[in-house]
Amino acid sequence: LSVFYLVLVLILTLYPGQILCIGPDLVTKTCDATMYKELCKATLQSSSQADLKGLAQVILKTLLSTATQVQDGIAKSTTDPRLKDCSGQYEVAIDKIKDSQAALDAHRYHDINMWVTAAMTNAGSCNDGFKEI
Repeated sequence: LSVFYLVLVLILTLYPGQILCIGPDLVTKTCDATMYKELCKATLQSSSQADLKGLAQVILKTLLSTATQVQDGIAKSTTDPRLKDCSGQYEVAIDKIKDSQAALDAHRYHDINMWVTAAMTNAGSCNDGFKEI
């Protein structure tokens, strides 16, 4: 999972009052606040008419899809204990992303921040296990 998604979700959930436009201007203004502007714009381009909540939904859906693909690939790959640990880390991350989707619907933005951060931490723990090689 990319740090890009974490930053984008945090911007959308922690500062909703600071982004007052809608449509393409919202995508531009949101993406200009990230380190990966082009990736952000490519991800959100199809949602150019969405409001802030709609953009957050797109990001969480993209996060969930990416995390699920990674977890499925890891789970099928090998019996390496590090990969088994990664699979478990991604399962937890997927659960946190699903929790974040429910929290968005309930306007519990602090929970989204906490759970997306936890999901990113879990994915990062998987990556860290391979840096020791």
